[in-house]
Amino acid sequence: MTRAYSTDLRERVVAAVRAGSTAQAAAGRFRVAASSVLKWSQLEVRTGAVWFLAARAGTASRYLRHTMTG
Repeated sequence: MTRAYSTDLRERVVAAVRAGSTAQAAAGRFRVAASSVLKWSQLEVRTGAVWFLAARAGTASRYLRHTMTG
């Protein structure tokens, strides 16, 4: 099983996209999948961060559900 990409790398990739790079170009530059670049960029737009704090995949913690709906 592979390890997750670091938050630092995710932030640098998303910053490149924000600066005008395409997802494909950023993926090639940082040697990650273009689909990851798109997911991280979309996550930043939705949450303001490039990482997700769910306790388990598919379910948000009570705290996150409260803050996302409130």
